[in-house]
Parts: sequence; C-alpha cells; structure tokens
Amino acid sequence: MFRELKKLAFFLMTISDHFAGDYVSTFEVKGKRCLQVEPEALTMIAEEAMVDIAHLLRPAHLQVN
Repeated sequence: MFRELKKLAFFLMTISDHFAGDYVSTFEVKGKRCLQVEPEALTMIAEEAMVDIAHLLRPAHLQVN
C-alpha cells in the first residue's frame, strides 16, 4: 500500500507543473515537503486517462503488423 502511495505522489509531482497554482500546492511538515492536490485535479487526470485508455485499446492499436 505504501509503495502505491509513493508512486501516486511521484506521478502527481511530475504533473504538478501542468496544474501548478490551480489545483496543486506544496507545504512542509516536520521539514518534509508534502503535496496537496485538490479533488478537481484528480478528476481531470482520471478523465484524461480514460480518454487515453479508450484510444489506445482500440482494436487497430492492438493488432501487430
């Protein structure tokens, strides 16, 4: 479980520039930088992912030439 959360945090930090200022911010707790993500950002990411998945899983993309 912790490993999955670390992966999610890394992913969110890599896309934070895309959402910077609007939905993603950082703050410090005991000297460690933490990421705060607004629910709207997660919704937008999920919507984009579903579009990508629908596109990439089309039969034409799955066929090997």
